[in-house]
Amino acid sequence: MFRTSLGAGPRCSMFGSSAGCRILQIVLFWSNAILCVSQASLTMVAAPQYNGKACEDSSARVFDLRGTEASVDACKSACMVAPSCIMLSGVWDAWCIGCNKPMDLVNIHSSSAVAFAKQASYTVYIQGSSSCIKSTGAMSIVEYDELNVNTNTLDGCANTCAANSQCTVFGWGMAERANDCVLFSGADYCDTSSSWEYYKLTQATTTTTTT
Repeated sequence: MFRTSLGAGPRCSMFGSSAGCRILQIVLFWSNAILCVSQASLTMVAAPQYNGKACEDSSARVFDLRGTEASVDACKSACMVAPSCIMLSGVWDAWCIGCNKPMDLVNIHSSSAVAFAKQASYTVYIQGSSSCIKSTGAMSIVEYDELNVNTNTLDGCANTCAANSQCTVFGWGMAERANDCVLFSGADYCDTSSSWEYYKLTQATTTTTTT
């Protein structure tokens, strides 16, 4: 049986030890073997909630591929290499358009379009664990408030961090800082403030456990 799971999932054993954190992951169940695979820091995932939609106006368009250049792989690659691209939609081998904000245009040309969105992979530091250390080696890069539509969701904040070559850790606002987003570079960063949760981008790691 095959199952794909996106979101903060169960803990996986990484290289024979407990990860001690929740991992955005793909889980493959085959017979009695369980394979846990955390995604690369940034990848393209299906976004069915945006199927049949396109960019609202030309200012939101990052790229526009037509004809044979608009294959599904070429379109996803074009979005991956464009920092401002957060999602795309297209009719493969006819057209595809990358967008810098969520799509909401519906017309006769977009009715059969299929959508993909960038998605980051990240782990959350567990407060009180050995991984939650307030490091002086980390530096704040930029801070966004709750009004920034590209960062005022957890995934949006993660994606913004993944798209920034300096960002390794991000803070997600809680309580009075709800939906704020702060990007950090350098060493791991975490503290016990009730106003923040801290997350670290993850790279692809694989381990197989057989029962």
